[in-house]
Amino acid sequence: MNDLALFGIITVYLLICAAFGFARGLAKSRIRCITVAGCAVLSLVITLILKGNLSDASTFQAMLTNFGVSSEMLALMESQVLAETMSGLVSALIMPIVFVLVFIVLCFLTWIVHLIVTLILRQRLRAINERARYKILQTVLMNVLQGIVVVFVVLAPINVYTQLGAVVMDELKDSALLEETPDLVAMVDDYVDPASDSFVMKAYRFTGGGPVCNAITNFEVDGERVRLNEEIGGLATFACHMTGISSSDMNGYTDEETKMLKAMADSMDDSKFVAALVSEMMYQATDAWVDGKSFMGASRPQAGEMMDPLFEQLFDILHKDSRDTTALKADLYTLADVFDVLIEKDVLSKANDDNALANQLGSNGVVKDMTAVLEKNENMKPLIREINNIGMRAIATSLDLDGAGREEHEELLSDVAGSLNATKYLSREERIDFITDEVTAAFGKSTVAIDKEVVESYSEMLLDDLGDKDHVTSDDVSEFFKDHSI
Repeated sequence: MNDLALFGIITVYLLICAAFGFARGLAKSRIRCITVAGCAVLSLVITLILKGNLSDASTFQAMLTNFGVSSEMLALMESQVLAETMSGLVSALIMPIVFVLVFIVLCFLTWIVHLIVTLILRQRLRAINERARYKILQTVLMNVLQGIVVVFVVLAPINVYTQLGAVVMDELKDSALLEETPDLVAMVDDYVDPASDSFVMKAYRFTGGGPVCNAITNFEVDGERVRLNEEIGGLATFACHMTGISSSDMNGYTDEETKMLKAMADSMDDSKFVAALVSEMMYQATDAWVDGKSFMGASRPQAGEMMDPLFEQLFDILHKDSRDTTALKADLYTLADVFDVLIEKDVLSKANDDNALANQLGSNGVVKDMTAVLEKNENMKPLIREINNIGMRAIATSLDLDGAGREEHEELLSDVAGSLNATKYLSREERIDFITDEVTAAFGKSTVAIDKEVVESYSEMLLDDLGDKDHVTSDDVSEFFKDHSI
């Protein structure tokens, strides 16, 4: 509906109202104008009361239980913030229609009362009309005012839904999801956007329609006022990101995982609902995965025996941070950066091949780059120790000391044992530095690629395990490596 058509319909309706006043007369027009205006005010009050009841979290949770929704959904809705946001969204979306329906019902009931009263007072009203027969302008004005009140109420849902439609369609167009539907894009450009930006709707919002629509659509979550337009915009952005990612070709691990994590984190700023949903889903999912269960059909992510302890600790951190949206958002960004490193270093593609994974994790700067990412997030720092352990497990496994590797790496084992024996009377810090250099050189002679960060971790653990022995042998070092292999 374009600007001119909407303006024309309203103008014709008001002209009909004005013409109807000549037949009705001033007395009846005055009574009806007052009652219709009263109906509008009462409709707003009733709508706000209904909105308050429908947006109540406990009421919404009870309704879900009665409707027989899944136990997992009910578990999600145990979150007060999520239940408040969900119930607030549902009530806000239907309140504009409720406002109009309540108004229609009240107008119909008062019209019946109006008919009865005017029949009873017919003679008296006729006398009033006779005395006011020259007040034609006042009669017309009363009927036009009545028409304006009706138009004001009816435009409420049009104003709300055209604005929401414009916001959603803008997000869809920005996400390129509508590239294959040019007809839909053309319809949006021709009808939805013009209706939302028409001078009629702008005038409506300026003359009081905006505050009224805000009153019946905005809601509170955890004591904070939430605007429906902003909420729907953020939700649309999130949905577009998720749809775009899920429709991509995902063979194995790709950068789509990082896109999803970053999109989830970004959307937590734009939408209270998305923030609450992501937080509660992360809480419930990690809780289930720690117990080895699936959540809403999603089984626990598997990363192989070598990296499984890292995932265990990661789930614990995400579970603890999930109810704090600020902390969770930071964790998601950090996790996305970690995935970027693993993808760039070609680690995840080898998750199911222990030998290939061992070679990739022990060298190539993987441990160093992942550590640098995790150090930026205080909550994620506990993972650094586990990542170092992964590097050690990787190298220890690649040595294959239970098999042919024992003979092949005998010189390496002797060199490591010798470095431990030679530094017995030095301080711990001096021993770590010396042993790190010696072990690095020993691995180099054995043509085993290993990063210095991994070697430093080995040096500390070698001292902890073997540093107090009177004389360390190659067998002792071999047993140390075998203890750390998978």
